[in-house]
Amino acid sequence: MTDPAFDVAVVGFGPAGATLANLLGKAGVRTLVIDKSRDVYDMPRAFAIDHEIMRVFQNIGIAEAVAPHTSPFTASEYYGANGQLIKRLGSIAPPYPLGWAPNMVFTQPPVEAALRAHAARWPSVTIELGTELAALTQSSDRATLDLVRDDGNERSVDARYVVGCDGAWSTVRTLSDLSYLDLQFDEPWLVVDLKVSEHGLAKLPDVSIQYCDPQRPATYLIGPGNHRRWEIMVLPGEDRREMEKEEHVWRLLSPWISRADASLCAASDPAVSSRCAAVSHICPRASRRSSARARASSKV
Repeated sequence: MTDPAFDVAVVGFGPAGATLANLLGKAGVRTLVIDKSRDVYDMPRAFAIDHEIMRVFQNIGIAEAVAPHTSPFTASEYYGANGQLIKRLGSIAPPYPLGWAPNMVFTQPPVEAALRAHAARWPSVTIELGTELAALTQSSDRATLDLVRDDGNERSVDARYVVGCDGAWSTVRTLSDLSYLDLQFDEPWLVVDLKVSEHGLAKLPDVSIQYCDPQRPATYLIGPGNHRRWEIMVLPGEDRREMEKEEHVWRLLSPWISRADASLCAASDPAVSSRCAAVSHICPRASRRSSARARASSKV
């Protein structure tokens, strides 16, 4: 029997899959990466990274490309129901003892694009976009992936290992019958990202804030540049779809900001876009889940 065409097949070309593809490519490992989407998802869900992730980026050679889309996490404050300061957590000032700021915020689409572009440079990495995993079978020394392209073409490929980097609803995990621990903690929160004008920035706090108000908890986060994020709890009995509508979003934001000083980013689950200026559409993050969302990684 001939050797498998690839040593590793990576399913999913988001930040995790693209980072893995870069690490494998740097090591000269024959790698296939597939993703059913052809484009970078332009509404980042993630918002924070840390110094360890930045060192991984540095190791694969993209730290300089990523850095402009990041900034150190600010100090944070926690306020009670009566507006009283409960706690303040400071942030470490440079020079950073571990080279990078311990905690950072970032804008996901341009970082993901940089990861993808860099992965495409490795000779040992093959990238097939618009390609979906339909079936996965195992033999003694390989896995066989049945792939379907978005033009309807189908084919099968072999790999020694398959790594699922395809998110919380992983096809790899499902096809591999891997267990998933759910701690059954769901809270719907509306996640809103704005690009704020200089005039608006002057009105906003210069630290990140958790509003511990039992009537409606909320979080305010400072992103790179003029990017600001609010996470606002959707209360029991509220219609999530109604909460997504712009008039409701601006009503919820009214204690801090108005339309005159900010524009809604493109939004999804949870929400934000690097193309904020022209887009005013918002969707909620479906849940804040304290469950094990481990991506599947297996030899199958």
